[in-house]
Amino acid sequence: MESVVKKIGIYFKLWRLAATILIAMAAFLGLCLLATWMQVTESVRPASHPPRDTAHSGPVRLEVFLDLLCPDSRDTWRDLQKLERECGAGKLDLVVRLTALPYHRWSYLASQVGNGAHNSGIRNTVAW
Repeated sequence: MESVVKKIGIYFKLWRLAATILIAMAAFLGLCLLATWMQVTESVRPASHPPRDTAHSGPVRLEVFLDLLCPDSRDTWRDLQKLERECGAGKLDLVVRLTALPYHRWSYLASQVGNGAHNSGIRNTVAW
């Protein structure tokens, strides 16, 4: 009888250990999912100008989403500035939206600071 009680005690301890490990794994998975969710930015806004079938003589509007911490965005910005110079004045309406890419650390904060600076009237803050 005593050996049966010992076996039950051992099985109970093993079951409790397994349950503790399972709860810890679930908590870790939950924290990972929470961290991933926190990095997701707001969804992309729909285009403000729907495509038109008719020809128009006004400037072409180009809306670009860039990340301040992304090297590819930096290269794209340089190409966009070159394109703007080549098109000439009044031919291209370039709209730049600062966004955060989830795989760049601190990009969400950088985009918020950049948008806040722009809304405060500060221009030309990025020296790419």
